Amino acid sequence: MKVSRSLVLLGLLTLAACGSTPGNTSPQPSPIVAPARQLQSFGLYELSVNGATTAAPESRIFRTGLSSQTNDIQGLKFTPLSTGTYTDELSRTRYLRASFKVSNETGQPLTVPTYVPVDTDGNDATVGATPFKAVQYFDGSDASSRALELQLDTAHRFNSATGANEIDLDATPLVTKLDTRDLVINPPPGTTIAQVFHQGWQGRQLAPGGTQVVTFAARLPMAADSKLDPFRFKLMFAVTDNPAPLPDDQIAPTVSLTLDPIELTSAGSVTFRAAAEDNVGIRDVTFYDGDKLLGTVTEAPYEWKSAYTAADNGEHVIRAVATDTSGNTAQTTSRLNIKISTANVPFIGSGPAGLMVDLIRSNRGEGVSDSTVRIYHSGDRTKVLAETQTDKSGFTQFLNIPEGTYDLVFSKANAAGSEFNGAVAKAGVNQRLKIAQFDAQNPTAGKATAKLAVLTPTALAADGTAVDWKVLTPGTVMNNDIQLRAYTTAENPAPLQLKYLMFSVVNFDATGQMTELRSALASIDAGKVNPGMESQDSGLMTLDTAGLQGDIYVQVSSLDFNNNRSAYLIPVRLERSSAPGAVTAPTGVSAIAYTNGERINYIYGVTDPSTQGEGKNIFPDTNSWVSVSWDMPSTTAGLTGFRVLRAVAPQGPYSEVAFAGVAQCRTSTKRCTASDNTATLQVGQDYYYRVKAIGSNEALSATPSQASTRILPPFKPQLLSPGSEQTDVSLLPEYTFKTNAFEGGATGLRFDLRVSDAFTSVGNTDAPPLRIVGQGGTFKVIGADNDTRDYAKWVTYDVASDVVKVPHDLTRVRSGLAPQPLQTNRRYSWMLHRAYTYRLLDPTLPESTTNPVVAYSVYSDPDTTKIVPGGVTQSVSTVYHFITRP
Repeated sequence: MKVSRSLVLLGLLTLAACGSTPGNTSPQPSPIVAPARQLQSFGLYELSVNGATTAAPESRIFRTGLSSQTNDIQGLKFTPLSTGTYTDELSRTRYLRASFKVSNETGQPLTVPTYVPVDTDGNDATVGATPFKAVQYFDGSDASSRALELQLDTAHRFNSATGANEIDLDATPLVTKLDTRDLVINPPPGTTIAQVFHQGWQGRQLAPGGTQVVTFAARLPMAADSKLDPFRFKLMFAVTDNPAPLPDDQIAPTVSLTLDPIELTSAGSVTFRAAAEDNVGIRDVTFYDGDKLLGTVTEAPYEWKSAYTAADNGEHVIRAVATDTSGNTAQTTSRLNIKISTANVPFIGSGPAGLMVDLIRSNRGEGVSDSTVRIYHSGDRTKVLAETQTDKSGFTQFLNIPEGTYDLVFSKANAAGSEFNGAVAKAGVNQRLKIAQFDAQNPTAGKATAKLAVLTPTALAADGTAVDWKVLTPGTVMNNDIQLRAYTTAENPAPLQLKYLMFSVVNFDATGQMTELRSALASIDAGKVNPGMESQDSGLMTLDTAGLQGDIYVQVSSLDFNNNRSAYLIPVRLERSSAPGAVTAPTGVSAIAYTNGERINYIYGVTDPSTQGEGKNIFPDTNSWVSVSWDMPSTTAGLTGFRVLRAVAPQGPYSEVAFAGVAQCRTSTKRCTASDNTATLQVGQDYYYRVKAIGSNEALSATPSQASTRILPPFKPQLLSPGSEQTDVSLLPEYTFKTNAFEGGATGLRFDLRVSDAFTSVGNTDAPPLRIVGQGGTFKVIGADNDTRDYAKWVTYDVASDVVKVPHDLTRVRSGLAPQPLQTNRRYSWMLHRAYTYRLLDPTLPESTTNPVVAYSVYSDPDTTKIVPGGVTQSVSTVYHFITRP
């Protein structure tokens, strides 16, 4: 016989949510009577369901914020048994259930273990007033609008004999009207408990060491297309033992709400007034703007004020929830219209905050000048708030603007697109941002930047993998480590050719100076051109927190194959479980400045001189940077981290330019190192560095007695003769070039001159490595490395003209031999193969271990073995070709 209901069996078991069952009148179980007592919490948990619309859904349970729940009893273990789903096609309802084996390892008996749904706010906020969160469709897009349709329930089953859908009397019952008001749950940092529901799945008695099966269940009205039903979601619940029934008072309070005014046309405050009454008494009234909690008032008059600006324009649904002393609730809503005119109200000059920008090239060159900069409210590109251009140094600013979060969009002819999302403007501070804009690979190609989703794990499994993921929201609290994941979203058009996703931690000091440490890079397979998860996806990335804690930022940036760049700055709070201890002031602080003549790719690593051979890299982003190092403390116990401070005078003021942790200290060298790669370094400027150790106290290194370093100008020698493409050149030429070595304060110059046969590429008469040292107004020409011979009789340096002259075949000449002439009528080339300038700590004294090199300006250093310690490959040198006489 064909039954009237068409049931599609998709799984053995199912998980669902709250309310009566369509077409079923089975009575709800009565709550088990419990004595009045303080309820004990056995922890807060997440039930994660994936593949809810498939034939084989999966579910897992894990405890949230375990380290923080010190007041909860630990020891419940959930082992998945089965998860399933089936649909009632007649009522268009999907039933879900998930069964777990619960092991009691708490050491105490549970009379009536009860699994109570919980509504949370903050980092792990559930949707609205539901216990559900992270509700998503199949493609990963947000399905929060369907959360209110999920209903908790006792598990159902299909009776094949009768063709009916019925409550499974063998499943764990969902019991209502439970008194959970005294259940105190300890959520993880950054999360609050908004509501503990007065219902829960109640199991049987569970002895210490015993096990039982608990079945969670939920149901959902089905959409016409299963792709429009939630594919995955999470249920927050707590565990307690034997809650009592709710008291006899089942009468809900009454509440009304008035707004003053109901329409706001100029920036100001609105007063919300609630009138609440109850037959027993009112406990409190809570006010909401949409889903945003505004505040709670515990005694009459029940009023709340909230300020609004033009940024809040639109309709707001204000809600007041009254709760009586028995826990009964009632709510009401009223609509508020914000219509603040923005006409003729300048954005600049209308607030107490400021944003400054140093726009740099992608390749650590000079600043990007004449780039148009537009500022928007974050996430809203419908209105440009202000527009400006970067100056010759790549600098621009938006001063006296309202507090808030903003997006910056940069555009320039022949440059790639660049967007910076999430710049935070704070009152009384001018936040100074360092942002990159690249030269476009193809100036006629599109300049749209990639849209990213940034996630963080809900928890980590024992093997270090993510149990599940949640969107990284501003203010998310992280414990000890930072784990992130990013991928391109469906908003991006396909194909999208992405190069990489880069992750960094960012800090701002009290003056607004931005410091950054890039510690993770995910290269994207060039063959994966479709945006989305598992395609253009970084996977789990762990960032080096480098001694930071408290309110910091993470930055995630993307770069595509046309060098279009997007960056997302997200504030987080980093907490550390280890207690800080007393620290002492760092010693042995030193600094080495580097200036490059050649532009370097933005993502190249620069080897830290203290980590040679250890495979560690730092990532400076400007044409100049400073490597700062100090002695590793004898013990790192109690140490939180270090802050590197910089000033232009010994007594300050000092600003933070870098940060470091224990990971930046090397046991092999007993030195710690950090890089000052801020965009505010200036050529020709002396800098003083100090390092602060942070623990339970702060200890600052001694004030420098002399400048730690100076930023030397780029070394750009000019070849003179033989000239480029010169003919009829002598067979014994004299090689001359002009230097700018000493105009910026260098102590010396080192160079290797190379002459090559243009046909065979064989070096014919390379000169030995030479140095020109200038001290006390006198200059001498000597050998490099261990060669201390005086070359003044052969090589001349004219101070007035700044010209160096080197004879042909100097190696033979210095030995008293006749030079080997070049061949006639042949093409040759000459160049400065390796060359740099340097500065000593005290330029008036000879170089020694106590008077080391503190600055380099590198023109060319192309070989695998670098002549500049800690330098980078500089392989672009001017080459002059010439032809000898017949």
